[in-house]
Amino acid sequence: MSDETKAVKEEPISPLVTVAGKEVDMRKALPLTLGDFRKLKKNHNVEQKDLGGGDIEITVRFTHYLLSKANPAVTEEDVDSLTMEDLNTIMKTLTTKDFMVVDRPT
Repeated sequence: MSDETKAVKEEPISPLVTVAGKEVDMRKALPLTLGDFRKLKKNHNVEQKDLGGGDIEITVRFTHYLLSKANPAVTEEDVDSLTMEDLNTIMKTLTTKDFMVVDRPT
């Protein structure tokens, strides 16, 4: 197998992120449950099918829900201060298995 076709092992992602000077431990928000998605739909008009669709308002509401679940002190204004790089790092925590508990192994 050539070097180009070998799988690249990514470095573990830290579950700790800082948002507007507030530390957030993403392990407190994950894994997301069906109840979380029901709350997102009922209280924030965010549906799972809408995630990743490019709508910035959906992204902000989802990100705020996720961060405030882990640290209730995080506000929507704090989320507004995030850069795209910050957002990318936070979204990577949703799929990393280095610190998440896999509740339904495949």
